[in-house]
Amino acid sequence: LILTLGTGDSFATRIFGVDMTAVSDDAFINKFELVEGRLPHNHAECLIEVPSSYRFQHEIGESFTVSGENDGFENIADTLNTTGFTVVGIVKSPLFMSIESEPTTIGSGSIALAMYVPESAFSLGVYTDIFMTLHGAAALNTFGDAYEKLLSETKDELSVLGTERSQIRYNDVIGEAAEKLDEAQAEYDKAKADAQSELDDARKKLDDAKAEYDDGVKKLSDAQAEIADGKKALADAENEISQRRSQLAAAESEYESGRAAYDAAIAQLGGVIPPSMEQTFAAQKARLDAAYTEITSGKAAISDAEKEIAVKNAELADAEKTLAENRMKLEDADAEIAAGESEYADGVAEMNVKLSEAQEKINDARADAAKIEIPEWIIFTRADNVAYTSYKSNVEKVDAIAKVFPVFFFLVAALVALTTMTRMVEEERLQIGTLRALGYSKGAVMFYYIAYSLLASAAGGAAGVSLGFKLLPTVIANAYTMMYTLPKTLTPFRPLYAVVIIVVAAATTTIATWWSCRTAMSERPAALMQSRAPKAGKRILLERMGFIWKRLGFIQKVTARNLFRYKKRFFMTVIGIAGCCALLVTGFGLRDSISDIVELQFGQIYNYNLNITVDDKTASENGELNAFLSDKNNIGRWARFSSQSGYVSDKAVTIYTSPDDAVNEFFTLRDRVTKQPVVLGGSGAVLTEKLCETLGISVGDTFTLENADGKTAEFECIGVTENYVAAFCYMTWDAYNAAFESEPEVTTVLCESTAATDEERDAQTSALLALDGVTYAYFSDTIRSSFVNMLKNINYIVMVLIISAGALAVIVLYNLININICERRKEIATIKVLGFYDGETAAYIYRETLLLCVIGTIFGLLFGIVLHQFVIRTAEVDAVMFGRAIKPLSYVISALMTMVFACIVNLMMFGKIKRIDMVESMKAPE
Repeated sequence: LILTLGTGDSFATRIFGVDMTAVSDDAFINKFELVEGRLPHNHAECLIEVPSSYRFQHEIGESFTVSGENDGFENIADTLNTTGFTVVGIVKSPLFMSIESEPTTIGSGSIALAMYVPESAFSLGVYTDIFMTLHGAAALNTFGDAYEKLLSETKDELSVLGTERSQIRYNDVIGEAAEKLDEAQAEYDKAKADAQSELDDARKKLDDAKAEYDDGVKKLSDAQAEIADGKKALADAENEISQRRSQLAAAESEYESGRAAYDAAIAQLGGVIPPSMEQTFAAQKARLDAAYTEITSGKAAISDAEKEIAVKNAELADAEKTLAENRMKLEDADAEIAAGESEYADGVAEMNVKLSEAQEKINDARADAAKIEIPEWIIFTRADNVAYTSYKSNVEKVDAIAKVFPVFFFLVAALVALTTMTRMVEEERLQIGTLRALGYSKGAVMFYYIAYSLLASAAGGAAGVSLGFKLLPTVIANAYTMMYTLPKTLTPFRPLYAVVIIVVAAATTTIATWWSCRTAMSERPAALMQSRAPKAGKRILLERMGFIWKRLGFIQKVTARNLFRYKKRFFMTVIGIAGCCALLVTGFGLRDSISDIVELQFGQIYNYNLNITVDDKTASENGELNAFLSDKNNIGRWARFSSQSGYVSDKAVTIYTSPDDAVNEFFTLRDRVTKQPVVLGGSGAVLTEKLCETLGISVGDTFTLENADGKTAEFECIGVTENYVAAFCYMTWDAYNAAFESEPEVTTVLCESTAATDEERDAQTSALLALDGVTYAYFSDTIRSSFVNMLKNINYIVMVLIISAGALAVIVLYNLININICERRKEIATIKVLGFYDGETAAYIYRETLLLCVIGTIFGLLFGIVLHQFVIRTAEVDAVMFGRAIKPLSYVISALMTMVFACIVNLMMFGKIKRIDMVESMKAPE
């Protein structure tokens, strides 16, 4: 997961859930050491790996949060019970003991932090990792064949078990998934039915409301018609009343006129109606009374009609008010119905969307369940741990070197023993002659010296074994603490090694002693009791070169004669100095060879610094990736490649071919010696040098190549190219298609990135890994840094070689110069009698010694080239080829250091020369 610190820095983190109560148990696997702080008390607390393993320094009290950048962050609760962790302790762990980071497909592309949390921090229902130890493995060498065999056998057994358990797990997962899907489908069906029922109820209510609304509209319409009819009837009644009122008014007017006329007629008659007229007046009065009654009745009728119209008007007013209220209610009901219809439509749409989404999720889940493959147990061993593999690789290099140098040191030991015993035998000639004259046999006398050498070998071997088992392993192991977090170095006493070393050392010195005594034992006792006669002077080859010889001074001529006069001393000195110088050349050359890898491989052969792993479709169609690659602020240039694993014979290779014909653009194909370019073309392939060297393949040979799909094809080797890391096979796109009859997938994009700092590289890696289809991205600077770190450790080994070479030079020169002085005591005393000062006398000896050192250095430089080639070829592993060249400065330094050691020994011997008394020249041999 990607975790974020409070400062905003992000870290690709590997998180382990650990039973914190079992950490103190001795049986706990991958037991870590608490360096600082305490163990977590709850699931929100954590431990982190020792900070020196990473570029960032972390402290107790820091808080980390799970970043939202993580894929599936919304479902993080399915994995973790918390999204924040507080550091309460710092630990050292055997899982992460190297400064080299493990690769990952998230974040910056490499693990930046290792974290340990309580098991309760995880919400997973199953374990994802099982760590185990094997019976009997602890007693085996973890780098030995027996250990590898045990691992291989156990892996095979676990693979069988894994197949069985994987099928069981698959059945469980599929069954559980099917059960959950069935439950989800049933829940979906029920939810769908409930939702449909609710919608049906809503529809019914809307329909009822609509019917009620329609009925109200009809009633309102009827009421409006009735009111209209009522108003019309009232209007007719009012018209009729108006007419009747007019008629009544006319009748009343007529009545009033008739009444007035009647009253006037009576008044005219004086108020007395004549009998003759009584009937007329009575009839007229009756008519007037009838008219009055009719008028009165008409008025009453009109009054009643007006009252009735007033009532009807009031009723019509109430009806209109009711009608208005009903109309408003109907309008509200209409709005409610419209809103209900809209809400109903929205509900139907929402239900359909939700049901569709739910069904789609169920269908997707069914599809995902159908895609579930039978799981596979991934069985890792220590060899799959980056730190372990890196450390093993370094151990193998040291082991390979350790197999070479003991032979050389034993040869030097034999030389030292030979010179020492030769000096001893020469100094004790008189004693040997006396013992022989007294009757001691050759074997008895020789046994004395052999016993002496055996005792010296045993004592020296014991001291050497004590130092060797303790000192050198500790020094070399401490050198590797720069790259690894290691426990205290174990330096147990190894009896078998000790016996072998002491026996070989004793045998070497014994043979050297026997060789030294052999000549003395062949002489007669009388001759041994006399001093050895000085070697007769002889003309040397240089004397026959008159044009040179006559130009030399007296001292130069004496020096030349003395150099070749004592041939044994000459060869022993030259061999000793040559060995010292060769060892120095080898040490510095080894450093040069490994340092060459960094510059040559990553600076000259690789013409890219960013490798992106993609799927075939992404490489050609991914717009986001192409946009990133086309941005000159990110990438200078880039090209597509097919990169796949293959085999040539039984050797693994990486096959590179490009549809963009960019192999020569991103890889420098050239001959290592001539630097001439290797042309890639045709139907052949170019192989790397170490691979060809291992398999014995030359240009023009045919080899069989197996690709990642297991298909094989024959290719002609059209070139051998310089290469130092891994093994590669380069070919054109057409050559691959023709040979394998199929087009390879584009799996890699090689780039020249503009990123110059770690921060810029991390930012680009994070951006790339966030793109779809990009599975991995890494900068070659990471591997380059690994080799640079390894080079730092090689410097310590070189230092050991230099110290060893210096010690050898001092020992060899001391013995040889001491022998030289002892053999020439009379000569040295004589030249002192002749008037030589101490400095001149020393120069007389040193001149010869230094000339021998120069000659030995010259031969040592030549022998160093051979020894260097032998060492690097022995120390190489299949995946790495060391540089073959030694830098000129290394030759110069080796020669100068050899001469410095010689000068130091000469200064050490100055006192011995100074102490030689001139009386020595006058002593008789007896």
